[in-house]
Amino acid sequence: MPNHPGVIMNGFAVVCALASTLLLTACSTVVPECVQDNPESKSHPRQSEPVRISIDYAKKEEAALKGLWPKDENIVWKEHRQRDSFSFDVNNYFSVLRHVRMEEGYMLDYIYHFGGLGGGPVLYARKTMAQPYSTDTDLSEANERGEVEKWLDHVRVDGTPEGYFELVLLILYGDQFCLFSHSDYGSKILLCDKKQFKKVAQKPDPQVAFDKRRAERTDCQPRVYLSDSQVMAILYTFNDWEGLVENVFVWDHKASCVPTDHKESVLVPYDCGIRY
Repeated sequence: MPNHPGVIMNGFAVVCALASTLLLTACSTVVPECVQDNPESKSHPRQSEPVRISIDYAKKEEAALKGLWPKDENIVWKEHRQRDSFSFDVNNYFSVLRHVRMEEGYMLDYIYHFGGLGGGPVLYARKTMAQPYSTDTDLSEANERGEVEKWLDHVRVDGTPEGYFELVLLILYGDQFCLFSHSDYGSKILLCDKKQFKKVAQKPDPQVAFDKRRAERTDCQPRVYLSDSQVMAILYTFNDWEGLVENVFVWDHKASCVPTDHKESVLVPYDCGIRY
């Protein structure tokens, strides 16, 4: 049977719901105050000029973060089996993302879920002296008892534009290593400038072709908007089943690192078609 994003991953739905709960709160259906006045994309906070993140810096940070990821063959995952807690330390992310850190007394950790048709890590935060969970079942049961907190609640950002950019990188890519089979359908790459469009969408006979000319009209340089009450970061990514996507994250100023609003808008579609 051909593999395709539309295929339902039996046995994986529960842990996906858990990962979503641990990562982000539900997106607000009300447009935040800071995005109401822009006539074009409804994205720019009022009384704020964008801080444009250096393209070289953005590319370097993404490459450095992904460069920490272990190779698939370095970790052996089996459903409900105990993992080697020392095989990969996700806290190494903060050696690259220097403007974000974990709250004092907490560390970032993960458990790997293998669901047959897909597999991937589920991030969570735990107190430094607490024992890590051994299996995804342990984590899921603890979450049902209300013992697992959203990991982003324990992330701290230094308040700089670079800090919010790095926070988005952590949200987008923190749990994207060692993805197996169907779970890899959601993987995306950061796009910052027109030169990168030449490297994407090169697969033969896509179901939906990528309009490179249209994409090149889009200013994809990452940017952060700071207002008195809110912060917003905008990054652009490419995915094989979506295309060029504008990712907008909004936070209440000086509040939790959990976004109060998160929207993804496909600007230039692309679909690589069925994969086997």
